[in-house]
Amino acid sequence: MKKHVLLVDEDVFPMKFYVKALNKHGFNVKHIRNPDQALEFIEAEKNSVEAVILDIMLPPGETYKNIDTNNGLETGVYLLQDLRKQVDRKLPIIILTNVQSPETLTKIQKTKYQVIAAKLEYPPYDLARLLKKLMNKE
Repeated sequence: MKKHVLLVDEDVFPMKFYVKALNKHGFNVKHIRNPDQALEFIEAEKNSVEAVILDIMLPPGETYKNIDTNNGLETGVYLLQDLRKQVDRKLPIIILTNVQSPETLTKIQKTKYQVIAAKLEYPPYDLARLLKKLMNKE
């Protein structure tokens, strides 16, 4: 079974560089742009997902349209909670975001398997190295 890194971010252009860097580091990346598709993919393919890279600021989609996501600023927080319910607790998740709001970031529990990485501090190849480290592949 082919393993995937699920990348959830609505931005297409900058994510092309992340996908390219992750591919060069040996990862098979599935880029999904909204929470609805991310949840569908996890449900169908959860055994083939080896890690998730997730933005916090996402459009709410149908799944979160009736939840106060602070105009999409916190959609990823809700998606993270739902993903964690469906996958192994030890599945590595990197929250890759530009969100600096302490109110939002405090809603994300940092663990050995879940880290927050600022997009400005982790350009594509640095993110690939962080993911390898998190997955103990370095």
